[in-house]
Amino acid sequence: MKTILCYGDSNTWGAIPRRYFHDIRRYKYHERWTGILSEMLGDDFYIIEEGLRGRTTTIDDHIEGKHKNGFFYLLPCLESHYPIDLVILFLGTNDLKKRFSLSITNIAAGIEKIVLLIKNSKVGINKCSPRIIIVSPPVIKYSNVFKNIFEGGIIKSQKIGEYLKRVAEKYNCIFIDLSDFIEVSNLDGIHLEKKSHQILGEKLYEVIIKLHL
Repeated sequence: MKTILCYGDSNTWGAIPRRYFHDIRRYKYHERWTGILSEMLGDDFYIIEEGLRGRTTTIDDHIEGKHKNGFFYLLPCLESHYPIDLVILFLGTNDLKKRFSLSITNIAAGIEKIVLLIKNSKVGINKCSPRIIIVSPPVIKYSNVFKNIFEGGIIKSQKIGEYLKRVAEKYNCIFIDLSDFIEVSNLDGIHLEKKSHQILGEKLYEVIIKLHL
């Protein structure tokens, strides 16, 4: 059985696009891209769904909590599920929040730091490093729900793909830019609609099958 770790934020957790800020709901497992991917890959693959709402790449969030920092939880997670064949890394959206004041270069550096952690973790088969797929988040949109939190983030999100692609090329990772085939919901401008989860699950299935893990 091949083990795939899906490491991300609320779009991996499966957050349903919100009409109001505190309207926090989650798609059912079979509706989330992780569940769709698991169903398509079948019993020869074990999918670990590790999504956390508000997770950043390497930033402590002093409002939502330091546990939102994706860097510090990742190594224990990797070691807990050893051996791991593939890590799907789907982060970056929360780094766009106004309170962090990060440049695109900073965000890409956060992804690079996580990639290096995975590369050096030796949690793959025979203590090799797992393969890595970097998923670049889709461009965010303006919405009343998150307008203050993500103020100024739209322009940055339009450029994040090209920067994460460079990281992927530097470390021989597979790269998928969601903005090429998925849009976020118009409702809250951040989260994926159910149909987008389906598209993402199918896209990842096509990529993973070709890897011959």
